[in-house]
Amino acid sequence: MSNKDLRYFLNQLEGKATRSVLTFSERTEADLLPSALVLELDKQAEAPLVRFNQLGDYSCPVVTNVFGTRERIAIAAETTVDQFYAKWLQAEEKPITPVQVEGGPVQEQVFVGEDADATSLPIIKHFPKDAGRYISSGILVAKDPDTGVPNLSFHRMQLKGPRRFGVSLHSRAHLWDYQRRAAEQGKDLEVAVVIGCHPAVYLTAASKMGIDVDEYAVAGALLGEALEMVKCKTIDVEVPASAEIVLE
Repeated sequence: MSNKDLRYFLNQLEGKATRSVLTFSERTEADLLPSALVLELDKQAEAPLVRFNQLGDYSCPVVTNVFGTRERIAIAAETTVDQFYAKWLQAEEKPITPVQVEGGPVQEQVFVGEDADATSLPIIKHFPKDAGRYISSGILVAKDPDTGVPNLSFHRMQLKGPRRFGVSLHSRAHLWDYQRRAAEQGKDLEVAVVIGCHPAVYLTAASKMGIDVDEYAVAGALLGEALEMVKCKTIDVEVPASAEIVLE
């Protein structure tokens, strides 16, 4: 089985009769422009998803404004706008436990040690007064130090070097609590950062659920199938096998 992934979702949108994807095929400036464009598009009633095939000198394409309309959010949850609330409640009430597999697309290329260089990824500067380049839509995945239940959350990550980031564990949320308890146990908190997966996983990562809820299972219920997970290569954390990029 192969899960529905980001590429599956993009193909869904490309097949729509209405214009829902804006594609830039030529090389586009990486810093500032993408964020400025999305802010301008947000003034429209139906702001399209934006795809950059060549962002700066980076080698991989970039998509943004995925959640710019309620219709796209509903498509991500495999439902309609009118039925979204009911579908969400059903997913929370009847989650589908993820399954672990031996390998997947996300581990087709693996870079470890000195070969791992985050500066090669399209991590951009979003605003002129930003302190640097940020990952703004990476899903941070960690396990509860006591129960092992995974948590998915968003935190801006400032790129500080090829293998170093700064992150603010704000608002005393679940990841902050994980880090606090891991420190009390004298342990480092192992964290994976998922960049590019089916938007249903992004929806559950952005939601406020109980600390004992497996958000991967809720995402699986939205998609109607158990998410296939692979174990990270260097840490004891599981990530979607069909993700585009994972940092460990």
